[in-house]
This record gives sequence, structure tokens and C-alpha cells, in this order.
Amino acid sequence: MRRTLRNWIADADTRKNVELFKLQSQIMGLSYQDGRGFDLYLALVGEMFDLLRDPPEDTRDWATLANAFTQAGGQFDGAARRDAFFMAAAAFYTGGFSASAYVAMRQVPSDGWPTDAHRACYDFLARLYRLTSERVTSLVGALATGDLDSIAQAMTSAAETATRALQIGPEEWVAEKVFSSLVDRFSRTNLRAVLPDGGSQRWDPLIESLIGRTRPVWDFFPSQVTAIEAGLLTGTEPFSMQMPTGAGKTALTETLLFDHLTDRPDELCCFARSLPCLGAGAPRLHRFTAHPSRTADPHRLRRNGSDIRRSSRAGRSTSNHRDTRSLHRPSRQCARASVANLPSRLR
Repeated sequence: MRRTLRNWIADADTRKNVELFKLQSQIMGLSYQDGRGFDLYLALVGEMFDLLRDPPEDTRDWATLANAFTQAGGQFDGAARRDAFFMAAAAFYTGGFSASAYVAMRQVPSDGWPTDAHRACYDFLARLYRLTSERVTSLVGALATGDLDSIAQAMTSAAETATRALQIGPEEWVAEKVFSSLVDRFSRTNLRAVLPDGGSQRWDPLIESLIGRTRPVWDFFPSQVTAIEAGLLTGTEPFSMQMPTGAGKTALTETLLFDHLTDRPDELCCFARSLPCLGAGAPRLHRFTAHPSRTADPHRLRRNGSDIRRSSRAGRSTSNHRDTRSLHRPSRQCARASVANLPSRLR
């Protein structure tokens, strides 16, 4: 990112905070921004397409750009506000911040988009439970069935469509170019692209669970990709995950449990948690860890708890071949339900 633009963004952020906190003292050197909010927005758009053409090594440039678009969008009304948040969401996603992209895109209404490509970008970034774009519906369908070839073809088609859109007009090209960049990243970070042998049918129940949620999960965060590539699902050594809040520990634990119990249905896994706020996530584990040799009743495991026991701490999982030896004190009620079923070395 150009140093001049980076300084301009920082000054705009400073000025916004001065107004937000109603500071009485004046900060010198910011008057050059008076009446130039739209000039900054145009500079941000130019930088957006510079980065799409020549991606930065530091993904934080995308976050800086996206936050600047978000701040600009808060000052505009109507179509200008819509376009600013559209650009913010696209920058967040391209930089690997899909959760922030979701939040930004949800700041504007779902209707009123000028082209089919804009509509596709909105559906993709806002992760609508009921999709209206045929392009995005096709992408998610390919993800659900494990058709990675169709996702690759969609990426190629999106790039070709963006090239042809240059002959139609700037508005069409902007939307098609953004959609092409989204699909390009999706082709590399979608659930099946990251999972080992992701196209296999063995992952179907897990994928169905993730994409069928109120806030659908279609791809992994960069932190989750790093964990999986480091051997989360394939390694045999004990390990411990230390990740910030919201980085995807619970979803990784779900994936780990599913992977282990699919290959070893007669073994025992423990999902250990201590924070009540994570309780809503725990039942999701039961949807796809039923014993394969029995009827896959999503409620059966909740009734008898014979295949999965929850004991203490979120973000850690213990199985017969991944013994972290770090189970912490569970609640008394949970301990009574699970200690008797733990291997002797973990009691």
C-alpha cells in the first residue's frame, strides 16, 4: 500500500476518533481532509484494484483498506454507502478475514444491486441461508457434493467473464472482477480444498453440518488452514492449540472428532469445555459422530452419552492416539458422567 494513502487513512481514523470521543483539543495537520471524504474513497477504490492485480505479501494491507472503506461507508448514504461496504467486505474476504467480511456486508440491504455479479458477491459475502444467486448456489452445491472440478471451472469462468466485462462497462467490470477474486480465494480455502482428500464422501456429514447452519461455514480461516496443514488431522504426536477467541478452535475440534470417530468408531473422544458460552456449540458435535454401524439418530448420543463425553476445556481434544494429557478440572456434574468412561491413564 502506498505510504501517502496509508498516512491519509491513519489521519482519517484519528480524526474520526477525535469526533467520536468529543475531544476538546484540536490535533494539528488534519485540516487537509476537510471536505475530501469522497476523494479518499476514490483513492481507496484505486488501491483496491491495485492490490487485486498485485497482491501484497502482508495481508494486513487488506485489513487496513477494508477498515478504511468501512469508515468511509459510515459517512455516506444511499448507493455510495452500499458500494463502500461492498468494497470493504470484498477486501476483508480477499485478505482472509471472512468473518469481518460477513459483518461488513450485512451493514447494507440485500436488495437494489445493479447487476447479477453484484448480487452474487452479496450472497457470497453475506452468507445468506437462502441464496438467490445461481452462481453462488452452484458453488455451494459443488462444495456439498465434493465436486472440486466444478469449483475450479467456476473460478476459470469467473475470470473469463471479468475479462469480457471490460467491453461492457466499468460498473459491470468492477463487480465481475471482485467476484472473480472471491471465487479464486474460495477455490483455495473452501472446506474440501483444505481437508485431506477433501473430495471424499467420508467428509459429507461434516460438510453438511457446517454449510447448513444459520451462519453457514463454507471455508476455513487462515489460522485453521495453518493448523490443518501443520498436521492437525494427520499427525500422531501430542499437540496443544493456542488460538485467539474467534479463530476457530471449536470448529477445528469438531473436525478432529469427526475425523477420528469416522476412522475409529469404537474408540472414545472427549470434548472438554469450561465456558458456558460454548455450550451451544457442543450439540453440533453429536450430529455427525453417531456410530456408523448404527442408525444415525442425531439425538441418540445426547440421551445415553455413550460415544462422546464432554468434560472440561474448549479448544482441546483427547483421543486414544492424541493424548494431550492436559484435561483440566471438569465440573462435578460433568465429571460424574464421564470419568468412569475415560481410559485409566486419563483418570
